[in-house]
Amino acid sequence: MDDDTNRMFFCVKCAKLLPVDRAQMLFRTGFYRIEFPLGLCDGCLKERTFRLP
Repeated sequence: MDDDTNRMFFCVKCAKLLPVDRAQMLFRTGFYRIEFPLGLCDGCLKERTFRLP
């Protein structure tokens, strides 16, 4: 079973590598050779000062 405690993702808004439990939106693409998914963290998604394509 896959354990999310050590998984990380890269927030495309604040450009930080964060634990996956902070992710509010994960994209279906890869980053750093598929090791870290791209997404938006909880703080950046609440901010919503940007447009998603």
